[in-house]
Amino acid sequence: MGRFLLIFLLCSSCWAQIVQVHSLEEIKEHYQTADSSTYGIFDIDMVLIQPDTPAFKMANIERFLPIAKRVIASVPPEKRDILYTLTSLHYEAVLVDENTPRFFEELQRRGIPSFALTASMTGSLLHEPCLATWKCNHLRSQGIFFEKLTPFQSPITFKELPSYRDFYPQFLDGVLITNGGLCSKGKVLVSFLKKTGLSPSAVIFTDDKEGNIVSVEQALLEYDPSIEFLGLHYLGGLYSPTEPITAEEFTKCWEAVAAQAMLLE
Repeated sequence: MGRFLLIFLLCSSCWAQIVQVHSLEEIKEHYQTADSSTYGIFDIDMVLIQPDTPAFKMANIERFLPIAKRVIASVPPEKRDILYTLTSLHYEAVLVDENTPRFFEELQRRGIPSFALTASMTGSLLHEPCLATWKCNHLRSQGIFFEKLTPFQSPITFKELPSYRDFYPQFLDGVLITNGGLCSKGKVLVSFLKKTGLSPSAVIFTDDKEGNIVSVEQALLEYDPSIEFLGLHYLGGLYSPTEPITAEEFTKCWEAVAAQAMLLE
């Protein structure tokens, strides 16, 4: 895979671009000319934070990817978002890059509006009565405070969008949550912009999954072609430090959360 993957979408009033980046320093380079009309939007898991257990860190998931895919495939599609949530619900969060809080402090000083966009679940699960609050607290525990960066402050529940487990996409404290994969990140982001009346001139969106970036790119293009778009496909989690783990230990951890997901509704 090349160092940079560039996809250009040209039209009369906008540009769009997807670039592969491998470190926080590379992300920072793309914010050099950003200003208050540029919105920085960030995926959370495997971009900002990850679980503190080796089996669910990105580097080990990539190392044992065939095992992870096999376990995920053993779970019915309607329960896979529960499985993904369980991979972090029982664990503390750690930073993918230790310099991330300082990066967001710099964005705040420069007046660059920023918020998170995650496919995490909303509602309640096991011992957590509010998964949205739990996700925000995980970020705060690592020194990331989107409530200080977001261009919109009030909480929103998107009841006009499809529900999953009788819960809806939600916005809370600078974190926009799709509530699983039923609604794409692009669709939820556009609903957020419509509901709030926010109108950025440019968006820089960072995610570890290229499909999510394409989703946002296409949704913004359809919603408002004048919005300039830059997608950063971030692979820094592959290089984040992690403790060694055997294939047997990895399998045991993944099969345990898969079994638990099968029991939950």
